[in-house]
Amino acid sequence: MKSIPERIEGEFLSSLTSLTEGITEPFRIIAAFSGGPDSTALLLLLSQFQKQFSYDLAAAYVNHGIRSPEECSDEEEQVESICRQLGIPLYKKRCSPGFLEHYSKLKSCGLEAAARTYRYHHFEKIAAQSGGAVLFALGHNQNDQAETILMRLFSGSSLEGLKGIPVKRDRYIRPLLNTDRVDIEKYLVNRDIIPVIDKSNLKTDFLRNKVRLDLLHTISESFPAVQDSLLRFQHDLKDVLEHYNGLLKKSCPWTVISMGESLGCSSKVFFQLPFVSRKSMILEQMNHLQKGLYSSDRRIPAAFFKPLQDNLKNGIILKGHGIIFQKKGEQLILSLLPDNGKEESHYSVFYLDKEHPYETESYIIELSTASELQEGDHILSIIDINPDTESISTPVIRRALGKSELRNFPVKIKDADLLLFCGNRSVCALNSQKMILPKNGKLKKISNIDSKSNVLCVIIRGRGHYAPG
Repeated sequence: MKSIPERIEGEFLSSLTSLTEGITEPFRIIAAFSGGPDSTALLLLLSQFQKQFSYDLAAAYVNHGIRSPEECSDEEEQVESICRQLGIPLYKKRCSPGFLEHYSKLKSCGLEAAARTYRYHHFEKIAAQSGGAVLFALGHNQNDQAETILMRLFSGSSLEGLKGIPVKRDRYIRPLLNTDRVDIEKYLVNRDIIPVIDKSNLKTDFLRNKVRLDLLHTISESFPAVQDSLLRFQHDLKDVLEHYNGLLKKSCPWTVISMGESLGCSSKVFFQLPFVSRKSMILEQMNHLQKGLYSSDRRIPAAFFKPLQDNLKNGIILKGHGIIFQKKGEQLILSLLPDNGKEESHYSVFYLDKEHPYETESYIIELSTASELQEGDHILSIIDINPDTESISTPVIRRALGKSELRNFPVKIKDADLLLFCGNRSVCALNSQKMILPKNGKLKKISNIDSKSNVLCVIIRGRGHYAPG
């Protein structure tokens, strides 16, 4: 009988072989690494088989700024330590405290979804910088798959969504997806590795934690094999749908038109399909046009697809979520919305104190006490990372902001990258060259300064495609 390490390594080798099959050019694997059990095992195994597969290996870590600074600091030290021991380059990204909460409200999504979007945006930026073939390895395991199936089942997911987490989608691979969490933890014990334990995973603040700690536990009391049953259901459904979707593609083929910016199919054939198949087909083609942005399991309101129930006259059938779907004669055409690439303003909110500067790829923002100013005033230093440019400083009144004040920040200052606030009043702004744009020509003192507060709220206004980070 094989030992736990032998079994885990054998399963991982088989999975990685399948996932990298067909890659002929030199490639790079970047492991999403948090220091937790799954991602630690993933990184160790990728490092072990690096020479055999001849890939370049790196790790990517994201500090989401959700937990306490002490926890985040300990986690980051552990991540850096393991990467040093393995000799693996590390990409680090810090999310400013408060930003993900703001982003989740702005996009009407949960904090988990906002964090996921932030991570993937960071990964794509790394891929763009790397050049060549890049794969991102994620640490999802068998238990994650079962939890996902259960969550989607109770949230009214489509059949496509019940196919679960894919082992590979575009450049993202999950070599541990068929490995049980308990085996992963035993493997790490055998390797004398103590991973970071994210204490938030032990609380039921997030939906997945509630499912894992409460719902699955309750179900397993009556149905001990619930995880195996869910995985078997997922596997069977996936096989059936792949066969059915293959038949659909043959019966209703789509052709590329307008230099790849639109897709078309026969209206008569499309509307002969069952409604669920029409919806599935539109999602798949949206995913194709958006280059992976809209997957078949993406949560788009069911009402959006209602017009697909009827064979309408010529004109627009669907419009939104980045696409426009319309009927022209006997042909249906799916295209990206004309303003899909339009630049728009977006805002990042973060809190700054003397111990925690804010760092971007272009500059660092630091807060320090200004002895020549009145009590409660601070200097906000904008330090360009380019050593050939000079620092820019401006006095900013320090004051903690309430939620009601954050709702009222103005948006009228044009071409400003940075807005500094006291209460709900803007103090000054920076343009794209990081030059100070004082409000009304002068910085005015504001009365009733709270000298006990040690936090300044800063709101960054960016211009371009809306994406966090």
